[in-house]
Amino acid sequence: MHDILKKEADHADKGAAFLEERGFPEAAKLVRVHMDLPSTASLEAEILYLVDKYVNETEIEPLEIRKKHALGKFSTCDPAKLSALRRMETALEIERKIETMTGVSLLDNVDTTSS
Repeated sequence: MHDILKKEADHADKGAAFLEERGFPEAAKLVRVHMDLPSTASLEAEILYLVDKYVNETEIEPLEIRKKHALGKFSTCDPAKLSALRRMETALEIERKIETMTGVSLLDNVDTTSS
């Protein structure tokens, strides 16, 4: 649902507006921040942010693999590359936080071998 308008520019804001207009203000709050997480984000927003970073098309990939893809996707000093790397670092921090809270490695039971 968070990528409901993914084909649109600024899809997070447009998707959030779409959900707000249809009576889903709480879901809209999560959708609005799934790309750029504010420091005051809720745990629910952090989880959505993290899960969004795990997914590549239809595959679930560990963050280190996703990070390598980001490194290869952009030129050396491209601002988009820096933004992608910052997002991956944020996701890694959230992953560590959740694993510490739960005592569970998040991708232990997920088949990531098809990546």
